Amino acid sequence: MNKFLDSKDNFKNLFSASGRHQITLNGDIVYEHLQHCTNATLLNDNQFFKGKQFNFQGYKAANICSNNEYNPKIPLFFSKIPLQQLSKYLNVKELREMSILHKIYLPHHLTKKTILTYFYNHYCRQCDLYLTVLTEKREKKKKIEEQGQSKTAHVIPSKFPPEPPSNTLIETIIRSFCKDTEPQNFMEAGCAVCGQLSPLKNMCLLNDFDCNLDAISPGNVGRYERIHSLDPVLPLKGPILAESCQHVCQSCQRKAKNHLILWLTAFGLVLYHLYYKT
Repeated sequence: MNKFLDSKDNFKNLFSASGRHQITLNGDIVYEHLQHCTNATLLNDNQFFKGKQFNFQGYKAANICSNNEYNPKIPLFFSKIPLQQLSKYLNVKELREMSILHKIYLPHHLTKKTILTYFYNHYCRQCDLYLTVLTEKREKKKKIEEQGQSKTAHVIPSKFPPEPPSNTLIETIIRSFCKDTEPQNFMEAGCAVCGQLSPLKNMCLLNDFDCNLDAISPGNVGRYERIHSLDPVLPLKGPILAESCQHVCQSCQRKAKNHLILWLTAFGLVLYHLYYKT
């Protein structure tokens, strides 16, 4: 590998066709100078190249062209196209980079037409070390058809307009709708333990709640509400529960079974911003 590639890291990227105007070469030129192909069956098939166009993909060293670093599903063609012919397809910036690689001196402020004259009948050691990488140009219409076929390959053909629904299907739809809109599926109630509203279908009755509620039984800590200063101070007896709530939510059921209920966090903080209209 020459010293230019060692000192200029972006040289390889510059001669990759992605991000640049796509140029095409005639299939006869590609086949005439063809050296290698990722699809070996096409090496000697001159009929394959007739009338076709090929996209320029890059200008790579011959010793690394055997590695398919592009799309592995698309055959790659590696041709040793003379620099005099290849230069016609490059822009001015690429021509100047190519001149450095091939040690061709180019004065500044030259037009492309003048620069091309410097590449006429050129040959050097680098010409044998590099190959032009190309791929077959595929028509957009063909691409669209192939993409459409791949998308519709697993699609079950449908009839339009569709047949009217059968009586069985209509009955099933009505029954499912009635089932989903039953009151117990969307009605909510307050939890007697934490006070939060929960779907009624996910709650159990407080009378059926078979768990120890000692965790929310504060003993002498809780007090009955006093309306006047002369009212006696009376301790609350039993667990502290939300008034008029007759159900317990699933969350409190699980916590009660694991003895994790803490009234101050589960009940007091929730009810701080929760109001019931009576």
